Amino acid sequence: MEIVLSSAKRGYGLKELLSDNRDEFWSTDDSLPHSITISFLRKTYVHSLGFILSYALDESYTPENLIIHFNKQAIKQCFSEPEGEKTVLIDSFVFDIHIVIIGNHSDGKDSHVRGLNVKTSPTEEIRYNIK
Repeated sequence: MEIVLSSAKRGYGLKELLSDNRDEFWSTDDSLPHSITISFLRKTYVHSLGFILSYALDESYTPENLIIHFNKQAIKQCFSEPEGEKTVLIDSFVFDIHIVIIGNHSDGKDSHVRGLNVKTSPTEEIRYNIK
């Protein structure tokens, strides 16, 4: 599995996005839209994606509207002042998943995402080792 971010502020990149420490987070460093691309070497079953978000901590940096592209499908997801893990069902074998943040709360420019879990079942995650 490979994960590519559209942008990141120094010290707030992929390592922080995938950390179990919820005080760490991915912070974008460009104008909307922001994106996360997840690629697999072979077709892989993905049950769901879990986004760790905190409106209480991040306010206007919190993603509100996302579009998730995979297998010629697009899922539009809206999060209203989210706290904790928000799950989006994928339930497909995929090569790639492209997550696009198209809007933040209060029209914020940059985004904060405190975690991303790629799940093969409701309770099992695919762990990504950062090199």
